[in-house]
Amino acid sequence: LRASRVNSSTLTFVGGNVTVAAGGTLDLGTVVDTINASSAAVILAYGQTAGQYGLIVNAGGNFLVYGNPAVPLSTVSKNVIVRSSGTSASSNASYIRNLAQNATSFSLAYAEFSYLGAAPGGSIDGITFDGVGTKGSISSCTIHHGNEGIFLNNSSGNQLTNNLIYSNVNSGINLDSNSAQNVISGNSIYSNGGRGIRIYSGQSNTISSNTIYSNVDIGILLADNNNSVISNTLYSNNNNGIYIGATNNLMVSNVVSSNTNSGIAFQTGSDKNFVLLGFTYNNGNYGVVSYDNGVN
Repeated sequence: LRASRVNSSTLTFVGGNVTVAAGGTLDLGTVVDTINASSAAVILAYGQTAGQYGLIVNAGGNFLVYGNPAVPLSTVSKNVIVRSSGTSASSNASYIRNLAQNATSFSLAYAEFSYLGAAPGGSIDGITFDGVGTKGSISSCTIHHGNEGIFLNNSSGNQLTNNLIYSNVNSGINLDSNSAQNVISGNSIYSNGGRGIRIYSGQSNTISSNTIYSNVDIGILLADNNNSVISNTLYSNNNNGIYIGATNNLMVSNVVSSNTNSGIAFQTGSDKNFVLLGFTYNNGNYGVVSYDNGVN
């Protein structure tokens, strides 16, 4: 299925899942054939519960999105839109589930994704990279008013760059179940109901050059080891700017200010973490604090 590059189009699903099977392609623009002069919208089905329906990209399938790159990133509304018909992320919204095994098979750029949700406690939430071997990229998109913004569930080697991620019910970006070696860079992540970035389980991830502010909880939560947090700006989060509950994480040249709790906080049992250069100031409690005698 290919969206027109000449005439604007809207495809609305009134019930059931949308599945891109192996060998199939849902084409809403590509890097060599962008949607510039027209617009395209896909409206996913309204569910009786959150996560009842979704857009599922199976292994071997392709979901390609490339809107007008001339639209400034700060412009929330894009000319290519994928959203749920239901607008309550916790009760009736659909989701996007990536099962593709090639990074080029799930490539989203210069588009808007909104009202994507799922049932609490499920493995699918917002835009989900779901399982070992799943890969893809999301760049220069706006992702808002979902349950989670982006959820990596045991998914490694992905690129999440230069997105606006805001006003989601829970975290802006959430990594769990050993999601490793992902690059999270250049994003603006703000006004989410949970953490800005949450790494609950996953190592060797790089978090760089993000602006993370005004989230209801911690700016960046690190609950696993061997991650790098470099050149981020974190401010006005309603808890700690960065909270570490793990070991051997590297923090370099971050600017952490005006957070309600401390700028950088180390949980009991966290040691062998490194903080180099950077600034922390005007935070509600400490600039940098460790809650035990571990060596950081």
